[in-house]
Amino acid sequence: GLSGRALQSYRIDTPGVVGPFENPAQFHAQDFCTVWPDRVEKADEHIRRFIAERPQRHYQVCLTHGDLLLHNIIADEECRPTGLIDWETAGWMPEYWETASSSRSVYSRVYIWKDILREAFPRYDDDIAIE
Repeated sequence: GLSGRALQSYRIDTPGVVGPFENPAQFHAQDFCTVWPDRVEKADEHIRRFIAERPQRHYQVCLTHGDLLLHNIIADEECRPTGLIDWETAGWMPEYWETASSSRSVYSRVYIWKDILREAFPRYDDDIAIE
């Protein structure tokens, strides 16, 4: 991650851990931060520009869960979130990392999942679109 500690993420195909990274630019230079080629080919001009500019964008570094998926969210009887479990992939990452990690999950094939992410993280629509 970006806090001087290594990173473990299901979004990264590399087994084990990677990093740590000294700054966001070094982090964004890694292969796992690139957008899948098929996403670039299908993207409109706005998204292509966003993809090209993403490595230079200023993102705040914040604590992310890293595996924010339905099976890790605890809810009460009325389906209100009350907690999170399974924190082994948590780390200090760029603020969009939570949406990026969740968007590339098995749930990405369930179209409503990206709608849920967009509602929960409206600021990151473009980040979700390229994942």
